[in-house]
Amino acid sequence: MSSTESLAIDGTIEPMVTRNKNDLLIAFSRRLNKLLDNIDYPPKNQGRQGAMAKDFGVSQKGARKWLEAESFPKPSRMMEMAEKYNVSYEWLSTGQGDATSKKPATLDVPVLSAEQVRDFLTLKTLPKEYKTIPELQPGTAHVAFGWAEESQQFEPAIMAGAIYYILPMKVMNVKMLPNRLLACWVNEHIVVGRMKPLAMGQIALLMPDKTEVGLEHGLKQVIGLVTHIHNP
Repeated sequence: MSSTESLAIDGTIEPMVTRNKNDLLIAFSRRLNKLLDNIDYPPKNQGRQGAMAKDFGVSQKGARKWLEAESFPKPSRMMEMAEKYNVSYEWLSTGQGDATSKKPATLDVPVLSAEQVRDFLTLKTLPKEYKTIPELQPGTAHVAFGWAEESQQFEPAIMAGAIYYILPMKVMNVKMLPNRLLACWVNEHIVVGRMKPLAMGQIALLMPDKTEVGLEHGLKQVIGLVTHIHNP
């Protein structure tokens, strides 16, 4: 393929558009109509304008301008079109690149043992080999980790092997933590439960089986907030 050609959505080769605005409009309208033909949209002049107007909350006149090479959609509307029709924004707006929509790469979060969690939190290191789970809360993959429940005593509510998605917390306001699900250090083990305030400023974890585990050193034992539980 030469530098003056690009790949159309149906696999054929089409010339790249020039810088002339009219040519750009015509090329865009051809791409848009060809795309709609391929997804079983109403045919041109047989309800296409009305269907597009309804899809994007515009007048039929506005939709007609896009379909008949009279105007471009705004960039935000073009992005909405690309997402709805599952094509790349670059291809739809310029005719360049691959028409196929490129989804963002899935971010992974490490699943660690208690010993590995300590290294992860204090040394910021990971073992050479470890399992992963997908990022479950957007924007947290760089700090979150998973830890698998080792005990069977909480079944069937929480199965052995269930993975807790944990967000480490460096600064904690005790008033915001009651009834939140927390991961804590207890005798070199990780224990997950809901924080329960006690008398004299003491706190404990309320476990799934309704037993309580005291936290002798208070918030110093808290690792972080559990946001998700994935049962196997």
